[in-house]
Amino acid sequence: MVNIEGSIWVFYQNCFHCDHVGESLQHLTLKITSQMLLGPVYFSFIHAKCTEQELVLLWSALLEDNPRDDPWLLAGNFNIIISEEEKRGGLPFRVDEGVELRTFMSMVGVSDAGFSGPRYTWYNYRGGHARIWKRLDKLLCNPIVALL
Repeated sequence: MVNIEGSIWVFYQNCFHCDHVGESLQHLTLKITSQMLLGPVYFSFIHAKCTEQELVLLWSALLEDNPRDDPWLLAGNFNIIISEEEKRGGLPFRVDEGVELRTFMSMVGVSDAGFSGPRYTWYNYRGGHARIWKRLDKLLCNPIVALL
């Protein structure tokens, strides 16, 4: 499956059934079912734009896809950092940098699932004091995922 922008592609095996739930230029949400799962799992794949106006459109589209009472995972490049620990180098972290994402997370009841591997998923390819690292890729999930 692919979103309308063609920027997000999802490949899956025949043991899974995927139904299209919603999409935008920045995301694709699927309802995934399988005999291997206790029930449906909703998965939103994210490739966020960088401007505040475009991000507002993403949060709005994702709110429409919210399954509320079913497991929901959101994964991909959110292009936002939400804490000081997600940035190294450059100007100091400002709390207002991640306020929209934190507000969205609170509204839909998802939290960061954490990560394994490298702390930062992006850097600006500059050297010395001009180098900046950020953790832009995230996996968010609602508490229902823990019941799987």
